[in-house]
Amino acid sequence: MKLSDLLQDEWIAVPVSAPDFRGALSSLAEGLDAERDQDAGGALWSALADTEGGEVVRVTDEVVLAAASTELVSELAVKVGLAQEPFAVDALGAEGSARVIVLVLSPRPLSAARAHVVPTLTRILRESQRTRELLASRSPVDPAAFTELLNAELHGRLLVEDAVTPVRFRVYPDTALEAVIDLIVRHGLDRVPVVGEAHELLGVITAGDVLQELLPRWRSSGEKPAAPTDAVARDVMQRSVMCVSEDQSLVDAANLIVNRDVNALPVVREGVLVGFLHRDTVLKALFMS
Repeated sequence: MKLSDLLQDEWIAVPVSAPDFRGALSSLAEGLDAERDQDAGGALWSALADTEGGEVVRVTDEVVLAAASTELVSELAVKVGLAQEPFAVDALGAEGSARVIVLVLSPRPLSAARAHVVPTLTRILRESQRTRELLASRSPVDPAAFTELLNAELHGRLLVEDAVTPVRFRVYPDTALEAVIDLIVRHGLDRVPVVGEAHELLGVITAGDVLQELLPRWRSSGEKPAAPTDAVARDVMQRSVMCVSEDQSLVDAANLIVNRDVNALPVVREGVLVGFLHRDTVLKALFMS
């Protein structure tokens, strides 16, 4: 099945005029429930607020994807809205602003949509060229912007990129160890990547690595452990780190996590770190599929 089977021409809305995410959602909801006396926008908002019935995903800086289980549709469908000016997004995990909202609607529980449609759409829209074409669209149906998108095949094979957590923080080999510890503690991180000038992965520092470095000092002095003033990230980082690529099978990556007994694996794209694949996120992705 192709995405073109789910996206009708009249369901590509350009432009959407709304100050915020809820307004954009209501604009896209128009015409969904013409036969009922019901606030379709309000119904979708409620569905998205239900963690079992909906979710909002930040795809790029300008694109958000919302998936909802709703009685407003009789079959799986996709709507796309494009705003000329950014609208505010206050959905948990997707805060900020956006110009594009992609709405995935399912009359049944979202398991199938989460396993196939949402990952495929997210993967496509993260490609910079396709996103630029979408943002350049100035009419409700612009074949130049949507041809490749509509021809995309839906498939059931989950990839690593479908469950990757984007990297939030990174340090460099000469970053002071004291600064690394502060970053881990203040943000509640379990690990921090150490990268080079081109963001290539050089190593990883975990909370356990820091404890291993500081505890012997604490035992010997009896005082609060403090990082040596001359210590830097390269002195503590694990240099031999197994990585996975975005296009690897998620099941294969899960096997690596289990067999190597690690909580997370770095995810790279052409050698450049893009995020981490966490054990709990993998479990959730595979379970929801």
